[in-house]
Amino acid sequence: MTAGPGPATGALWLEADGTVLLDQGHPGAGAAEALLRRCAGLVRAPEPIATWQLDAHSLHAAADAGLGPEDLLAALAAHAAEPLPAALADRVRAWCAAPVARPDPGSFVRGRRLAVRLRERDAEGRPFAPRCYQEEAAQAFARAGAGVVVLPCGAGKTLVGIRALTLVQERALVLAPSREALEQWRRELLARTDLAPDQVVAAQGADPAAVQAAGVVLATYQRVTWRQGRLAAFAHLASLAEQDFGLVIYDEAHLLPAPVFRATAGLQARRRLGLTATPVREDGREHEVHALLGPRLYQMPWRRLERDGFLAPVDCVEVRVPASREGASAPADARGAFRRASTDPAKHGVLDALLRRHSGQGILVIGQYLDQLHALAARLGAPLLTGATPHAEREARYAEFRAGAARILVLSRIANLAIDLPDAEVLIAVSGAFGSRQEEAQRLGRVLRPKRAGGAASFYALVSAGSVEQECARRRQRFLVEQGYRYRVVEATGAAWESGAWTGA
Repeated sequence: MTAGPGPATGALWLEADGTVLLDQGHPGAGAAEALLRRCAGLVRAPEPIATWQLDAHSLHAAADAGLGPEDLLAALAAHAAEPLPAALADRVRAWCAAPVARPDPGSFVRGRRLAVRLRERDAEGRPFAPRCYQEEAAQAFARAGAGVVVLPCGAGKTLVGIRALTLVQERALVLAPSREALEQWRRELLARTDLAPDQVVAAQGADPAAVQAAGVVLATYQRVTWRQGRLAAFAHLASLAEQDFGLVIYDEAHLLPAPVFRATAGLQARRRLGLTATPVREDGREHEVHALLGPRLYQMPWRRLERDGFLAPVDCVEVRVPASREGASAPADARGAFRRASTDPAKHGVLDALLRRHSGQGILVIGQYLDQLHALAARLGAPLLTGATPHAEREARYAEFRAGAARILVLSRIANLAIDLPDAEVLIAVSGAFGSRQEEAQRLGRVLRPKRAGGAASFYALVSAGSVEQECARRRQRFLVEQGYRYRVVEATGAAWESGAWTGA
């Protein structure tokens, strides 16, 4: 790459190693990005330049979709700012010619036939069809038979799985991290398809005969990998593995590399679809997702869906809170110091101020430490939901929030994954994991659904200024920054804070 962006050039710069840079502000960026989604993987997308990567897996997937090496090179050249490097053309041809270890669709065990169609209208009687990117993702899966779809939180990954089911037309097993996630799958399956209620069955607590008869079986990862004793067999998993599923859907697929979850990937003979928004792990083992499920099949940039109106714009703010005397006292170890900073009582007053500014809106307060959350819930007179809260009570509280009867919920880490609260407009994170990019992105996802009035959502991270928590916050934000989100930093002190002059700046 020797030249910078200019009005007479294309939107792409291509390197010999397969790296592709996309100028997102270029008039031709939309068409160029559509091409990259067919042949490359997204690495990062901060504005104005996004980085994509060509590799053997992505090029073979493009070939499956009818875009062979010469057609691909011609398409890339049409969008390029400069002539393609000769070494890149040679590399593309070599990648396309080389064998790639990937699932063979012809080798999958056939499941029991399941006649299932999408409904043509939604619950309000309006015409319904998958969004364009949901259809593209499902079709990419149908061609490959196994792999991972990466879409932002709130973008409708569940519907991608449902559309894949209607394309496969075989009995399916859906695995998810929580009962709340399974409830969401059940609601969507019954709302979006012509399946009857007795055809969609949760494995836990159901009669074995009902499970055997169901067209779609729902189970948590914890349920299918439970065993009594460290050396005991995975009895529930073995029972499911013997059944005639033709499709297994792994919701929140980034969880799979954990050893206990990895056991579920023994269902290798079936078509398998992984769905995730955050294909990153702090242990560096995200590559194992692809080893277990297959290659990345489809990916859509977060900010692209925001610009197209499918996600709400979000104002991301890091609020730096001056430490109290209690919060500034220094424990001997780093983890203790992090906890002390994260739970500093000085955050209470800052939270009160934010709640006043967003009075009347749907607000989620999320944190890492239960003692902190109990104190805040009591202070606010708001319900607290944790892993210890009975499932029925959680569902009742979520229903109240959706109906507008409750405007504030205080939530533990159970909110990091798969809760369906589309009317949440404000999220305030009072504490978080040590440096988890995945957690930060999942939390942002709780407020990404488009808002009824078309307005923006607000995401606040309360951070003790000058503490170890401030450095950890930077690490947590990295994935979202790479997706193109920007954090404003606001000091919770001084005249600007007291007057609210920073709001909307």
